[in-house]
Amino acid sequence: MNEHPIDPLRLCAPSAVLSLMQKHHIRPNKSLGQHFLIDRNVLRRIISAAQIQNDDHVLEIGTGFGTLTAAIAVRCKLVVTVEKDKKLARIAEELLSPFENVRLLIGDFTELELHEVLEHDNVCERPWKVIGNLPYYATKPILMKLLSHRSLFELCTLTIQREVAERIASSHGTKAYGILSIAAQLFTDVELLFDIPPTCFFPPPKVTSKVIRLRVRKVPKYEVHDEALFFRLVRAAFSERRKRIINSLSSRAHLLGLSKEQIGIALNSAGIDPSTRAEHVNIDSFVRLAGVVHEMLIKAQTRKPTPRGERREA
Repeated sequence: MNEHPIDPLRLCAPSAVLSLMQKHHIRPNKSLGQHFLIDRNVLRRIISAAQIQNDDHVLEIGTGFGTLTAAIAVRCKLVVTVEKDKKLARIAEELLSPFENVRLLIGDFTELELHEVLEHDNVCERPWKVIGNLPYYATKPILMKLLSHRSLFELCTLTIQREVAERIASSHGTKAYGILSIAAQLFTDVELLFDIPPTCFFPPPKVTSKVIRLRVRKVPKYEVHDEALFFRLVRAAFSERRKRIINSLSSRAHLLGLSKEQIGIALNSAGIDPSTRAEHVNIDSFVRLAGVVHEMLIKAQTRKPTPRGERREA
């Protein structure tokens, strides 16, 4: 069997990218973090890491000129690719026109209704795979959107800034540990794969990139009763990293529906030292804390006074 071509559009080279830009009178958009992959060996490694199979449905974030899109398309059943830059999307649409299994969407990925978009194609029973070279400025909102819609996906292979990748994989007790670490590790198994130096992109970014793979867990690492409350709690805890957790939570107690006194009670009930910082609290402890707060809110709801004029039944 012949191996699928790694660069069907023959665009993974500096000269090819420059030629396209000159032809269409465009420049890389700095505000959108546009850096185009120009190294075929790296492209091959990304494709290999994505573990794409013939019957897969793949969601790509950031079409660019379609270099990666085409490499995916020859290996799977369907590619839905999303590009925010309208002019770039139209160029990619023309270049990708020979691939009947590619559907290109123009828009901001973070604003897409993913269930609606992906169910449009009456997909196979298996979840989608995700692949993308994420713009550095939008990495966090994109990751959080993927995690909040994780039931749609089984595997995400993403190229992101190395510093962010290390944050995602970091453990409690380190300065890099935070909401991204907690969200990713709660819902996925995180793998840091390999670095990509700036010279592999045009124009070269100022930082080194890293390819990561997130394998979505069928069941979260810990059971969370109220995810929205859990993440409000975690965001509040990390809102002032240098402060003790009791202070950072107390200053945002109103956002959690609690009093400052209740914050202290909740921390003690969850077995968390109120004088510690959020970065020293592991995921399990945050889950316990969210459970305690959840119970407090339920009890407070049931104890609400009866409105005047109404009789409480015995």
